[in-house]
Amino acid sequence: LYREAGEITAQTLGKTHPDYATDLNNLGGVVEDQGRYAEAEALFREAGEITAQTLGKTHPTYAAGLNNLGVNMYYQEKYSDALALLQEALQIFKAALPADHPDIAQTEQSIAGVQAAMDQ
Repeated sequence: LYREAGEITAQTLGKTHPDYATDLNNLGGVVEDQGRYAEAEALFREAGEITAQTLGKTHPTYAAGLNNLGVNMYYQEKYSDALALLQEALQIFKAALPADHPDIAQTEQSIAGVQAAMDQ
């Protein structure tokens, strides 16, 4: 269904629209949940490129995409990449959102998880 939604969005709004990036992110999450990490990574990266071009690299939606990609890197045991992506996401979130926003806390927890994995 997410693939179908993406196709509809691409046909009606185009593949450079932020809604198409959202569709790619949603599909990436499902694919990731199935353990298909490389495929999910490609979807997250494509979504991130679209979001960066349409909303900018300081937008919380871009940060959410970085967070998704960072978690994906963690699952692939690419801890250095994961940490860099999550730290970038956290900086954007802190600049754009209230200090008590749940995206900040969630990203901080993800960073702690990556750091713990790197320490092992």
